[in-house]
Amino acid sequence: MKSIKFNVEECDGYFVADAADYAIVTQAKTWLKLLRNMDEAVRLHFDLKSNDKYMGVRLRWLRAC
Repeated sequence: MKSIKFNVEECDGYFVADAADYAIVTQAKTWLKLLRNMDEAVRLHFDLKSNDKYMGVRLRWLRAC
């Protein structure tokens, strides 16, 4: 599996991550929580188990809205 590209924005006190090529969107109030939510969202989308490996994510920071 290739890495998943996410576009990340900060809007109204939340970080929002939207996968460029997949129907995956998540948000969080902190950067660390966003990274955890992104991992969880990818695992749920592709039905991966907690010990399954994937290439990871690539982030593209967009300006705040």
